[in-house]
Amino acid sequence: MSIRRTHAAPLHAARHGAAWLLLAAALASPAAAPAPAAAADAGIASVVRLVERERAALAALRPSGAPPPALERSALPPKRTPASEDDLQCLARAIYHEARGEPRDGRMAVAEVVLNRVDHPDYPDTICGVVHDRRFGGCQFSWVCMGVAPPRQGRVFADAQSLAARMIAAPRRPLTRGATHFHTRAINPGWARRLTRTAIYGEHVFYR
Repeated sequence: MSIRRTHAAPLHAARHGAAWLLLAAALASPAAAPAPAAAADAGIASVVRLVERERAALAALRPSGAPPPALERSALPPKRTPASEDDLQCLARAIYHEARGEPRDGRMAVAEVVLNRVDHPDYPDTICGVVHDRRFGGCQFSWVCMGVAPPRQGRVFADAQSLAARMIAAPRRPLTRGATHFHTRAINPGWARRLTRTAIYGEHVFYR
């Protein structure tokens, strides 16, 4: 699927929306605050467990306290633009619709493109603004123009939500080297010749 340049389409008010926002905020903080007694609520408790699992995964990347080699190759840290609950869901939907069949690094790379555009002056400055950008003659993601319904809250979309929270909180974006565009291997769009190829993950080619 081709992307040219990717507001906010109606998003379902998911029952767990606030919980996912809590997850993104917790991952961005240096340490998790102790869960209050009221967190006995099953939904909040599940998010707390997910935060701890994601934090453990991030810590595993730095067993010696030093950044992994991939991070050393990354550019400057991304701007820390606050992400709303809707932004997290928009990024999760982009990951789901564009790359749910890809390996994890391919899904992360697609998320990087959206976040790189948020930081770029030529694009909207929110995640939902980038995902639902309809300037320049059309949608940047075809599924937006097609009016695809929000994904069902199953395991695959839950994984996309978890990855979206992790990518928003990530201190670096090393995979695509600042890419703002991508397309599938099955096509060869004309705009690709005007850009610099930066990476290939799964079925997607990335450019800046």
